[in-house]
Amino acid sequence: MRKHLNPLLVVSVAYVASYTMTSGFILPVQKLALPEHVDLFCLLFLPHGVRMLSVYYFGLSGLLYLIPASYLMWVFDTRENGLDLHVYGSVVSAVGCYLGLISVNAVVKFSKQPALFKEWQILLLAGLAGSALNALGQAILNSSFSSWYLVAGYMIGDVFGQFALMLGLMVVFRLIGKQPR
Repeated sequence: MRKHLNPLLVVSVAYVASYTMTSGFILPVQKLALPEHVDLFCLLFLPHGVRMLSVYYFGLSGLLYLIPASYLMWVFDTRENGLDLHVYGSVVSAVGCYLGLISVNAVVKFSKQPALFKEWQILLLAGLAGSALNALGQAILNSSFSSWYLVAGYMIGDVFGQFALMLGLMVVFRLIGKQPR
């Protein structure tokens, strides 16, 4: 049980911090540029990067590490921000990321030259697949198939957010002198 406490805390703090940065800084800036779409999706959703890193490094346990912080942020969005989000949306997002990672790992494993894929490429491809599954799941939960731009918006925000988070982490690691794999 104790071995799960540190990863749970790290993932939870990272998720809450990235969500707070997204809702407190990125969304207000986006609202200035695109005021009519601010409540529908975020074009730079940093928590997707945390979800992908969590399932990449912790596997199935990463799903469990994501759930507490994800639901805390769901409560914040539904109660404080008045958004109408489905209660299972957090689980769908996490599971979509995990299934996206599994599918990309399977494709890489069975490719003719799996050694050509670098870790960051696998993460970004898995993030794209996970984002597609997340967007599809959210569309099913919220019955919003008629709004194709919502699905596209989720995917753009997830992928750009993951890329920005990974780029930011790379810069931080280089500044403190640790090279990521």
